[in-house]
Amino acid sequence: MDVQVEVVSYGICAAAYLMMTVLVVLSRSRNRYKAMLAVAGGLSVAWAGSVLALPMNTASFGASTVLEVLRAAGWMILLGELLRAGEETRAQRLKLAAVAAFGTSCVMIVVGAELAPLSLASSDYLWIAGRVSGAARLMLAVLGLLLIENLFRNSDEDRRWSVKHLCFGVGGIMAYDFFLYSDAVLFYRIDQTLFQARGIVNALAVPLILISATRSRTWELNLNVSRNVVFHSAALLGSGFYLLLMSVAGFYLRKFGGDWGVIFQILFLSGALLILVVIFSSSSMRAQARVWIAKHFFTLTYDYREEWLRFTQTISEGERHMSLHDRIIRAVANILDNTSGGLWVLRAEDRAFLPTAAWNMVGHLPGQKFPALRADHPLARFMQESHWIVDMDAVRAGEGRYKDLEVPGWLREHEKAGLIVPLIHQNGLRAFLVLGLPRAQRNLDWETYDLLKTVGTQAASYLAEEEAANALSDARRLEEFSRRSAFIVHDIKNVVSQMSLMVQNAEKYGDNPEFQKDMLATVGNSVERMTDLLA
Repeated sequence: MDVQVEVVSYGICAAAYLMMTVLVVLSRSRNRYKAMLAVAGGLSVAWAGSVLALPMNTASFGASTVLEVLRAAGWMILLGELLRAGEETRAQRLKLAAVAAFGTSCVMIVVGAELAPLSLASSDYLWIAGRVSGAARLMLAVLGLLLIENLFRNSDEDRRWSVKHLCFGVGGIMAYDFFLYSDAVLFYRIDQTLFQARGIVNALAVPLILISATRSRTWELNLNVSRNVVFHSAALLGSGFYLLLMSVAGFYLRKFGGDWGVIFQILFLSGALLILVVIFSSSSMRAQARVWIAKHFFTLTYDYREEWLRFTQTISEGERHMSLHDRIIRAVANILDNTSGGLWVLRAEDRAFLPTAAWNMVGHLPGQKFPALRADHPLARFMQESHWIVDMDAVRAGEGRYKDLEVPGWLREHEKAGLIVPLIHQNGLRAFLVLGLPRAQRNLDWETYDLLKTVGTQAASYLAEEEAANALSDARRLEEFSRRSAFIVHDIKNVVSQMSLMVQNAEKYGDNPEFQKDMLATVGNSVERMTDLLA
């Protein structure tokens, strides 16, 4: 059982660092920091693999020790290089001291590893090997923690944002090594449970290291991984961890629940599964998870290719019963995971923006419709002149650029109004969108504003195209009506001419039976032609 735990622990460690190394190697940019990160990751893979081989070949102990030293060296070289880049003079002095201490540690560890086999022949060798090896490993861990502390403390606020997760991850590795070998030095043996858990503890540092790699401009690591893959992988990992915790809790309920223990366990696990199903079916929870993943695992908040394809598909296809205005609301709202919105379109003849479509949004009072907004209203002029997106929370708080902005009361007081997005076409305000509140709270940074402005401009072009198409259709109908009217007028003139001629001739030939017969035929023909026109 202990061997199985060790295999699983270090197998996970090897797989995690292998994945990290592959991502680093396959990324597009090339620099020395990436090379050091790839080397440190590769050495970690080799070290974990050598530990996996120990149960099958105890002779690989020496190789495992050397790889452990090289693994620590890889991380420390990366930390030292980052520290040197941040503060040249002090870092150089620290680097010399670190190299000296590290070299001494390496020698002591290797000596301890080489003396260990001789311990079979003499207990004195066993004592020397254990003490030397433990002290050297402690020195190695302390040196790593010293580098991390200096890197974190000497980084300014902006740089600390990018390196802090690296410090947490590698610091966790070094701190665990310090704890492991402190225990070994005190009790003259390595605790097997701590040693077995070491692989998983090292694997936990991988996500933190990758976060720093994606945040740092110096490293320039772009993770070309599908966000959907990351989301579903995180969901699977979280579900597994949740079910594991619930299983442990259920085990203790069964163990200490007495006669009702089995029933308590079944009820508890059933409830846990139901909660998991509810969480997975919650759109709000999924939206919050996507926002968190995008914020912490990717350089950019949005996958612009996916967003653009989804926007275009929603605008172009949509549902058959939905108008273009409804599709525009859905397409823009989907970007922020919103579930409501309204559209106001400029009608030039009315000199006002009229509400033309709404999605899950009604007036301030139930059943009340939204009013129009005058084209000369201060809010409309503000959007026309600045092209800025209006944050209604900032408007209500009177913050920043919106401090003196006049917003209609019905819009200010509407509980669902979150953002007002101007739709600009040819430098003119064609329409504006009022978006509701998103499922998950987002930081409205430059990236979100730029994306909304871009899709707003595209949506405005669709509205302009629809308006031009409607105007062209009206012109064609008017042309057809004019042509038809010309034919009607021509036929009416012919009928009038016939009737006038008949009236004139009636004065002379009214008593003539032949004329009367012709007159009736002419009147009948005129009636037939007029009937055809009316049809």
